[in-house]
Amino acid sequence: MKPSGAPPTAVTKPLLRVTQGSSSDGPEHASFDLNTPSRVSSLRVERTLRLLAGFGALRRDQLESFLLSDATLTSGSRRVVTHRTLGELRERGLIQEVALPGRPSRASRGYALTEAGHRLYAARDAAYPRRRIRPAPSVVLLDHAAALAEIAIAFRDAALAARDIALLWECDWEAVARIGSTAAIPDAFVTLERGGWLARAFVEADRSTEWYSAFGNKVRRYVELYRADAWRAALATWPLVLTVTTSDAHARSLARVAERVARAEGGTRIARAFRCTSLGELHRRGPFGTIWRVGASGEATAIFDPKSAGRLGTLASAPLPAEGERQCAPLQLIQPNGSR
Repeated sequence: MKPSGAPPTAVTKPLLRVTQGSSSDGPEHASFDLNTPSRVSSLRVERTLRLLAGFGALRRDQLESFLLSDATLTSGSRRVVTHRTLGELRERGLIQEVALPGRPSRASRGYALTEAGHRLYAARDAAYPRRRIRPAPSVVLLDHAAALAEIAIAFRDAALAARDIALLWECDWEAVARIGSTAAIPDAFVTLERGGWLARAFVEADRSTEWYSAFGNKVRRYVELYRADAWRAALATWPLVLTVTTSDAHARSLARVAERVARAEGGTRIARAFRCTSLGELHRRGPFGTIWRVGASGEATAIFDPKSAGRLGTLASAPLPAEGERQCAPLQLIQPNGSR
């Protein structure tokens, strides 16, 4: 077993990492050789490529937040640094400016990798999916990417504010590499540690652009993944499935659909692992608050909820396992010696 603070194995370094007691998310070390003189920090250039590869597209303010969260700069200086970094990558033909859905203003514009940018990144990361190499992302994908980045920033900021939470955020293809199956492909995978408890979660960004039947199909794929058992070698216990959507009412509706479909498809044991909230609630109360709607009742719960922790460090909301059967609840107790 890994020590309590050790990061999980990943094909590439996580997009975001927050350590307990940290005041910033530590940037990654440089790993690319762009073979061109740079007017800006090569680390920021490389980090920008990594972020755009991981999220698909980002607004300028989101990139600024990711790149300069720990920089002692004025807001004006941050904008200048970010614009210089983006300008250099555009000159090299590695990124493009794209119009995000919403108001026709500069605030609705974002940035994505060009085909050349995708190929450069793919050459350095063998796990990067070739399906991502395209001339330009669709409007739907751009909207989804920006929403996912908002969710990631909310998690990071809340972990930094709490100071007692460790966080690792990985993108979709890293999650697939971790679990060894493509039965369900999450938008992201997050690992959290707090007060001796470990929680893992698949993360889904829902933009309310699909019918409930499409969301139900997604739940079915997660149940298929659960029942196939391939995930156990990497995770041991089944993670939460956290969906962030556009409104509180829609979050309650999705929670009802998730529980109903999971139970109907043979996933009763993980039906309450599906939890939903709105982006508004995520911003107002933070991801670690009691904001996650569960089941037909729509009751609210938290990711770390001591009241719901049963024996052996598992969630009491999940049925206790039969003799000789592994528990499939997403909250684990970290033993004093660091084992789980």
